[in-house]
Amino acid sequence: MAVGESSKRARKLAAARIDPPPPPPPVEVTRRRRRLLPRVTEVGVGVVALFVSGAAFLGNLALFMRGSEIAVLEPEQFVIYRDAGPNGADLYVALPIAVINAARADYGDVVTGGTVSFESRTAPPVKFVYEAIIEPVMTQHVDRAIEGCPDGARCIAATGFYVIERPAKLLDVPGGASRTEHMAFHVGQSACVGPAAACAQFDGFDRSLAILRAMGPLTIKIDVDFYFDGRKHVECRLPAAAAERDAIWNYLAQKGWAMPACAKREQ
Repeated sequence: MAVGESSKRARKLAAARIDPPPPPPPVEVTRRRRRLLPRVTEVGVGVVALFVSGAAFLGNLALFMRGSEIAVLEPEQFVIYRDAGPNGADLYVALPIAVINAARADYGDVVTGGTVSFESRTAPPVKFVYEAIIEPVMTQHVDRAIEGCPDGARCIAATGFYVIERPAKLLDVPGGASRTEHMAFHVGQSACVGPAAACAQFDGFDRSLAILRAMGPLTIKIDVDFYFDGRKHVECRLPAAAAERDAIWNYLAQKGWAMPACAKREQ
């Protein structure tokens, strides 16, 4: 083959050659990251929302388990009076029970009962149950006042004083609210809880008064029972001086009532 022919063939082959396809464009990493950002953000928001809802649930659960938060304030005075019962005169003692419920409005509570007892070196081991709600009223016109005794109540007259008595009932204390009522206790055998022989001593006004007088320095103790928050305890101490206590008992025997102040606690 001649040299000329071979060179012509080579030129024909070069003209017919097909160029290879261009390389693919480089992958932009930034675009892929931008596609992943929304998914990562959605996951983060979901985790935060789950955490917040869980914390709120646990907080509500804690409040539900804790329920009402009851505080009963120490009384500043008490009322002691004579009442005419079916078998003669009886002795009653009443104390203002001031209750505060510090819980939320959803968590109310109810007073379901209570007892009073007397603590001294010679006091018998007995308690007396809650029997009534009273409203003590001082007036010089007792007879005129009790003519308008409210429906469903009983008015007990004494000298310059009378009591509006209503039967014992459940006392509701809503959450975030307070309430004060005079809870009255019959210091007598029929309302006594304890040994039968000790309860038998409280037979009528005169004998009950004699027992209290003989106790010397004494403390009136009140247990108030709440449906949810359990039992609360408050106290009222009589004066330490014998002359002051005698003045209370003598006034009660003469007038049929007394409203002495509770002695202040020593700081």
